[in-house]
Amino acid sequence: MWLTLVVIAKQKCCKKAGMKLSHNIFPIGGLRMIGELNKTEFDKCEKLINEEGHLEVKAVIEGNNPGRIFVDDPDFPKTGLIWLGNHDGFFFI
Repeated sequence: MWLTLVVIAKQKCCKKAGMKLSHNIFPIGGLRMIGELNKTEFDKCEKLINEEGHLEVKAVIEGNNPGRIFVDDPDFPKTGLIWLGNHDGFFFI
């Protein structure tokens, strides 16, 4: 829940300042920690899928289920977090 509030607050601050973000980036000490992918970019995480893992992860990445994906590098993700968008929780990939 707090992560969602941070995303919304970041978007509102940037909008007021006239800035447009292609990704929601959360900097800490000048370093980019995590970024949120747009739905059109979810396919960048296909290589992170564990084929023996949860079906929910694959369904979100393929666009069959709703959800949000946060990754370490929006251009070349190596690890990430998938939020299922409801009370079902999240998964690390």
